[in-house]
Amino acid sequence: MSQSKHDPQSPTTNTNNNTSTLPHESTVTINGTTTTTTTIPTTTTTNLSAKQRLDLYNRPIADRKQEEAREELAQRRKLVPLLAKRAYHLEEENSWCQDWIQYQKNTHPVFGLCMYHRYHPIRLPQRVIILVGSIAFGFAITNCVYLGFLSHEAAGRYVNTTYEAANKFAQFQQRFTSVELEQSMVFLLTVGSFLHSMFDISIWYL
Repeated sequence: MSQSKHDPQSPTTNTNNNTSTLPHESTVTINGTTTTTTTIPTTTTTNLSAKQRLDLYNRPIADRKQEEAREELAQRRKLVPLLAKRAYHLEEENSWCQDWIQYQKNTHPVFGLCMYHRYHPIRLPQRVIILVGSIAFGFAITNCVYLGFLSHEAAGRYVNTTYEAANKFAQFQQRFTSVELEQSMVFLLTVGSFLHSMFDISIWYL
């Protein structure tokens, strides 16, 4: 039996004999390097129906879409719990400035209406309710201060004590600075702001 000799510099091709309608693999060896390519036979697709040819053409597109769907699902499972608990750091590669920007976009009562993350579990209707509740609470605190409800006996001893402390602080700063602050303004800037912040944080988790 005689064997044919091949030139080592010339490429040798080993093609799998495949007469089916499925793609077949071709192996090409050049200078010891083997490359395998997948080709779709053109001579046998004439026997396929239109639906089979369409499925054969769309197979890579469907595989790519499935891979993108898996990546999106993994990203959603990672980010949704972090967004729900108001996390500061979402991505490992983010800097402190990027973390601050994303936190303002997702948690700010006003900016968050139109800038929140697309995976965030708190959607637009809930954010509108949070904003309205925050504004209403701010009006309530302001009315309690400027209408004099806090100085009434029914407000309680601890509230009146805090209100008087705000008055003493206002008198102290007027003595050493040129800025004039009223007792009610000092109370709003300190106790009122603290209560408002606690309300915003509490209503987020309701």
